Amino acid sequence: MKLKYLLSALALALAILSGCATAEKASYNNSSSPVESQTEQNSQNSQNAQDTQQTNDTPTNTTILNENENIESENISESDSDSMDISADWAENVIDTVTDYEEIIIDDYDYAMNIMFTAANPVSSFKIISVEYADFQEDGTPIFLTHTIYNYGELDKGQSLMVKLGFPGDMPSYGISYIDINGVEKQYALQQSGKDGSLVMIEFD
Repeated sequence: MKLKYLLSALALALAILSGCATAEKASYNNSSSPVESQTEQNSQNSQNAQDTQQTNDTPTNTTILNENENIESENISESDSDSMDISADWAENVIDTVTDYEEIIIDDYDYAMNIMFTAANPVSSFKIISVEYADFQEDGTPIFLTHTIYNYGELDKGQSLMVKLGFPGDMPSYGISYIDINGVEKQYALQQSGKDGSLVMIEFD
């Protein structure tokens, strides 16, 4: 009888131990380890940080590109505004390309030369002036005494005048003056370059 009770107690103990082991195994399989959970969390946080950084970078780069385009446009606009209103060339160099022009004779002697003036922009009060060197300003700009020789008036865009002028010495003797579309008076002395014989226009006040 005692042996029967002992075997029953032993079987009950084994059954209890078997049930506890099964429950522990099931609990382990249904949950991840703390290390694995932390690793997965860190990976997710890293991916979220990269996505946020990429989103923040996009509008910044776009803004820089737009600013550079605006700067370039502004630069192109300023360069165009600096073009001269009147061009001056030796007539013999451009006579084949300029077919419609008026001719004015100021000097009619052997060393007088024809100069072709062409308006790139409309100007008013276009004059041929005499210039006489007087002095230099502190910045090196020459000071000339001037006198009006011929007042032509308005020049339209593209209009040309061929003027015969003399160049008796090294210093400028003639020049031009006009008023541009902004109402600003411009004055230029005409001089022949000693290096290559080209025509030089020297702006002065």
